[in-house]
Amino acid sequence: MEGGLGKKDVWYVDRTDGGWSKPKNPGEPLNTPDGDWTPSFNSNGNAYSMGNYYYNRNEKPLKFKYSNGKFSIPDTVFIPTDLRPFYAIYVSSDESYLLFSARPKDRSRSLDIYVCFKTIDDKWGTPINMGDQINTDKIERFPTVSPDGKYLFFMRHTPGQDFFWVSTEIIKKIKMQSFNE
Repeated sequence: MEGGLGKKDVWYVDRTDGGWSKPKNPGEPLNTPDGDWTPSFNSNGNAYSMGNYYYNRNEKPLKFKYSNGKFSIPDTVFIPTDLRPFYAIYVSSDESYLLFSARPKDRSRSLDIYVCFKTIDDKWGTPINMGDQINTDKIERFPTVSPDGKYLFFMRHTPGQDFFWVSTEIIKKIKMQSFNE
């Protein structure tokens, strides 16, 4: 799109009295000359993004401070994994868990949705596959949670590119199981 910085930029619109503003590009450092994905904002003023991993396989997820309409220089988010993340990331409003789509680097599975929980030392734990209540032999991606925290939404690659939603109780169950092991 004219006015963009790279191959794939994040754009936004503002709500106006008459509807919506024209699309705006927030610029750098969120957008780069490569491809970038929509950030996940939380109540702490942080924004998480998968960065431009699509064009740079060594890219790591990023954490920005977002204030007064500006993104800070990002910090790298370390997620201990041998997975290859794809597309957008979701971080809960209290930053206690994050969700993302990934596949094993050996490509033994299609994209599945994974969850990571914060550890006692404020780091991200090992990703956990969300299991067959969410993941199938198809591609699952774009996990997000409703503002009230009650529902997980995601897309599955079916002929209709269907969207699904389930109770976030599944996240709580996975957390309990992972801490009881």
